[in-house]
Amino acid sequence: VISSARGAGWPAEAIHKERFAPVEDTAAHTAGGAFTVRLAKTGGEFEIKDGESVLDVLLAAGVDAPYSCQQGICGDCIVRVLAGEPDHRDDVLTDRERADGMFTTCSSRALSPILELDL
Repeated sequence: VISSARGAGWPAEAIHKERFAPVEDTAAHTAGGAFTVRLAKTGGEFEIKDGESVLDVLLAAGVDAPYSCQQGICGDCIVRVLAGEPDHRDDVLTDRERADGMFTTCSSRALSPILELDL
């Protein structure tokens, strides 16, 4: 359905997905090398290790970060990246949103050593 809509020229913002079962492989969202997340509003810095999500580390540290599904499919945890290169592993952001610097804290990681978020 999504391929057909794109082929018909629908803008990405007008196409939405719904899932009715959880994503099976959550390990794929958290695998990868360690990196540092810096929060622009507080100056806090957190190391995100292999097997950890940005969201889990922030919540464990008491940061009031938005979230819902924790699987990269709802979009509630989206924040803006101010510096660094994200490694997008979500199923919710459009190509335009990714280009505009949006990031899902529950499922995406960093390709750069430091990722600065608008939190």
